[in-house]
Amino acid sequence: MLFRAFYALPKTITGPEGQPVNALLGTANLVLREVEIHDPRAVVMCFGPDAAAYRTELYPPYHAERDEAMPDELPHQFEAAGPFFEAFGWTVREIDGHDAPTLLKTFDELPDPASEEPVAVIARTRKGHGVEFMEKQPQAWHLGLLNEEQYADVVAEISARMELANG
Repeated sequence: MLFRAFYALPKTITGPEGQPVNALLGTANLVLREVEIHDPRAVVMCFGPDAAAYRTELYPPYHAERDEAMPDELPHQFEAAGPFFEAFGWTVREIDGHDAPTLLKTFDELPDPASEEPVAVIARTRKGHGVEFMEKQPQAWHLGLLNEEQYADVVAEISARMELANG
C-alpha cells in the first residue's frame, strides 16, 4: 500500500523535516476510507520495503517508468508508519508478521470492540517468507493462485512449524 501510494502522490508533499510523506498520506487516505466504510475492530497492515524484482524479470515493461526499485524517499516512510498512525490517536502495534504466536497474541490483546479504540497492527512481512518454495520463487505464487498440490504443501509446512512452536 505504501509503495503504491508513493507513486500516486507527488514527492513534494513533505513533513516538517522536509522529507517526503506522500506514501504515508496516500496510505492514510486509503485506510481511513476503508475504516469509514467497514467500521473494523482493528486495521491490520502487512507490508515491508522489499521490492519484487521478479516482476520486472518476468515482464520487463512492468513499472518501466520507474527509475529505481526502491526510491530513496520511500524507506523512511515505511519506518515512520507506526508513529504516523499513532499521531492520529491510534494504538499501534508493530510486530513481525511472520511470527504466528506473536500475531495471535496481538489479536487476542486487541481492545474490546465496544471500546471503539482505534488500533493499527503493522505486521512487517516479506513476500513468501516462511514457505520454502515461495521464498525461492515468489513468482510461482504471487502472480496467480496456488494449485491444490501447492496449497497442501503450504498447509503442511506451516502446520509443522506451528506444531514445533507449540511444543
